[in-house]
Amino acid sequence: MPGYIHHIQWCVADIEVAKKSLVEGYQFHLIASREGQNREAVLTSGEITFLLSQRTASKQHDLSDCYPWLRCRCRDEPSHEIDSVFNVCLEVGDVDKTFTNMTNNGSKILHPPSKIFTPQGSIHYAVVTSPCNNVIHSLVNTHNFQGVFLPGFAASQTLNDKTEAAMLTHIDHVTYVVNEGESENILGWYRDCCGMEKFQITPDEDPEEGTVFTDVGMKLNAGDWISEWMCREDGVMWQDELEQHPRNFKLVIAEPLADREDSHVHSFLRDHGGPGLQHIAFSTDSITRTMKRLTKNGAFFRKPPPTYYTLEGKIEEIQAIGEDPKTFQELGILIDPEYTNENDEKDLVNSYLLQIFSFPIFDTNTFFLEIIQRQGSRGFGGGNIRALAASIIELEKQHRERITETKKKLTRAPSRKILRTSSHNDMETLFSFKPRQLLKSITKHTFNLEDTISLEELKMETERMAKIVKSIIHCI
Repeated sequence: MPGYIHHIQWCVADIEVAKKSLVEGYQFHLIASREGQNREAVLTSGEITFLLSQRTASKQHDLSDCYPWLRCRCRDEPSHEIDSVFNVCLEVGDVDKTFTNMTNNGSKILHPPSKIFTPQGSIHYAVVTSPCNNVIHSLVNTHNFQGVFLPGFAASQTLNDKTEAAMLTHIDHVTYVVNEGESENILGWYRDCCGMEKFQITPDEDPEEGTVFTDVGMKLNAGDWISEWMCREDGVMWQDELEQHPRNFKLVIAEPLADREDSHVHSFLRDHGGPGLQHIAFSTDSITRTMKRLTKNGAFFRKPPPTYYTLEGKIEEIQAIGEDPKTFQELGILIDPEYTNENDEKDLVNSYLLQIFSFPIFDTNTFFLEIIQRQGSRGFGGGNIRALAASIIELEKQHRERITETKKKLTRAPSRKILRTSSHNDMETLFSFKPRQLLKSITKHTFNLEDTISLEELKMETERMAKIVKSIIHCI
């Protein structure tokens, strides 16, 4: 069955680390591999396919019967420097027409349209740049190819080892981070080349400006790719058209606000060396079941401050969809409910979004993963941005009250430490965005009231923790 995203390609310094993380932590399956100019591995989960590539010293040229060797920006550099997710490969009905459309709208040619013929069938492909720096598009038509993945790849021995349904079913959306002022041009390119339609992220969004979140210093715009474009063009259609089901995906563009250089989008642009693909959201049918399994297998995710779950109405929102608030807090799942109209008695959630974010995947604070469960929701967690901001304010308030109460009980300066909280490392593990690999042991992060520190140290720890916790809203 043809898809809209055929695969997404990573360029990494250590393919074994990335492969192990996805297989063990996220339950992906290895289906194919090859070696030459790159070491490459193909991993899948549901309808999600990743091509992992590690640059080698090989000077082997592209072969006429093999899919080309592609790399991130390191293709123009003497060595690989920054790990990146750089290629969104698109399955299209007419490669020549799509290629011409994109190049006429400014794309540079990396590989002109070509056909590969093998005993397993043929493919038609081309490769072009996108309007987002450091992101390219392979264009493929694999309708007449019966082999594993693409020509040149050998099937893995584990290809037939899949014994259960995938928890991560398909890609919900892809997010680019771009420079200030670039969103409209990029969405316009996808509209003209791919038939993308812009849609509102929030009901109060300004159609011209997109959704602006001043608290986190960023602006979001989103586009939805029309289903027919990827599958048929001007009478070109797939023979198994009747067997298809809608598989649209959404592209979200995040750009920084000029007066907020401390935002996560600024951090991405700095650490990534410019614009690029920031995160990929996976869809799941049951985020609770999926998160229990993934965390048990070693995947590690960010958690909101504990006050998020004590906000007014939050417990009721979770219970209204038949879930357990305690479980949500233990796993770190966020809920963004939607109601039919603002006058509803908010005792019934008509639609909602559940989401959670991983720590950065690479050694730099750039690319991460998101897991989403949608129930009639088209949003991206705008309500969670506001709820997280409120939870941070509440957390700061609780710490100020704690310090005030402690001061009231003192009749003199303490001669010894009176209270101790979690260690620096514990708090950073829970709340900060320091780069982490996918596989990390999960530990408890609770306040230890038996150990002690001085009042001044407590105050400093409170201020430090509040600053770190504010970063949790940056990933939405």
